[in-house]
Amino acid sequence: MLGLARRVLEDPESPCTEVRYAGLRLAECLTDALRVAESRGQVVRSLRRLSASLEQEAPP
Repeated sequence: MLGLARRVLEDPESPCTEVRYAGLRLAECLTDALRVAESRGQVVRSLRRLSASLEQEAPP
């Protein structure tokens, strides 16, 4: 997607519809990337809480 968008955006002769299409697809890609990053962050936070709780329960 980035290659296509780059070609469209670098070409001053690109029609408005192609520029809009590239912009919409890039926004979708960024939305997906953000969703994955947030999901991974939640998993990491959950694992840290679990690890901390297990450490507190472990006998010295």
